[in-house]
Amino acid sequence: MMRRFFVAAAMLTMSFGSMVAFPASGRAVEPAREFLDALRNAGYHDMASLYLDRMANSPLAPVELKEVLDFERGMTLVQASRSQRDMAIREKQLDEAQSAFDSFLSKRANHKLADAAKSELGNLLVERARVRIEQSKKSNKAQRLGEAKALYDEAFAIYTKLKDDLRARLEKLPRVINDDNTAQKELIEQLRRDYLQVQLLEAAVREETSDTVAEGSDEYKKLLADSEKLYAEIYEKYRTMIAGLYARMYQGRVTQKLGKSKDAISFYVELLEQPDNPDAFRDVKTKTLKLAVEAWRSEGQFAEAIRQFTDWIGKARPNEARNPDYMELRMMLAQLSIDYSNQLKKANPKDEQIAPMLKEAKTQLQFVAKYPNDLQ
Repeated sequence: MMRRFFVAAAMLTMSFGSMVAFPASGRAVEPAREFLDALRNAGYHDMASLYLDRMANSPLAPVELKEVLDFERGMTLVQASRSQRDMAIREKQLDEAQSAFDSFLSKRANHKLADAAKSELGNLLVERARVRIEQSKKSNKAQRLGEAKALYDEAFAIYTKLKDDLRARLEKLPRVINDDNTAQKELIEQLRRDYLQVQLLEAAVREETSDTVAEGSDEYKKLLADSEKLYAEIYEKYRTMIAGLYARMYQGRVTQKLGKSKDAISFYVELLEQPDNPDAFRDVKTKTLKLAVEAWRSEGQFAEAIRQFTDWIGKARPNEARNPDYMELRMMLAQLSIDYSNQLKKANPKDEQIAPMLKEAKTQLQFVAKYPNDLQ
């Protein structure tokens, strides 16, 4: 803990030196934001908040950054809350985040990040709903789940309204923009990003709301069917983009929850047949494999699952082979191989595939055990 503090403190001190190199100019905006993102991504949320406080009072801070300090405070608090186990502290962080976003919107209603701030207010409701779900595991289950559902429904309403507003604004903008009109082009790109993002959030919150009702109930099925439809619509509109591929993957996940494993498998295989490059495609395929394993299991397709896992692990790059995702895939492959060997034994104890399956499981387990990781 102390080591993390001193590393972050050193980074914070260094950041002010870099600000001096770009005094109060637009050139300082990106380095400042990159540094802030680095702090948050490393989990140094307290240091990120301190950095923002110092930027508020620093004459060296770029104006563009000062304009969005409240927005960035809100983002920092939301991210910090996700790793906070104390529910009381987590609620306090969410309250402070809401105040920060409200403050930003009251001061910068026409800023290009205003729509993102509105979206984050919906995300805050989702985070509060997750708190209620955690609390429901300890006491007052029905009450807490009811509160969570109400919060999810409120978030869904925010996303839907924002989606409709963004679509209307995009439809009013000119189709053709002059190359020299940089501001207009940036505005359109921001609106398009916000529009895509809020569509994904709308579908995701419907899926997550199903956690608040009885599994298998009519309401459960309705929520998942709504989510499945929304994900499908996103995929149809953005199938050539990474976001569209993720929508397809999530559609498969929801379809699987609805008990339609064969349909889910068809979606997953479609994604696994995508090119291995660029890197973003590899991330999609890795995540897809993790989801697909249960669908293959439910259909008894052990051989196909093992083939897909073996093929993908065999394509791991040197920098991927030992990373957490691939270690998890190896553990999954080992378990699949063991389970398939047991299935084969029941049908025919002398099946020639049994020994190779057990050997494969041993190979993967030995690899995972060889290098330090969280699965040991």
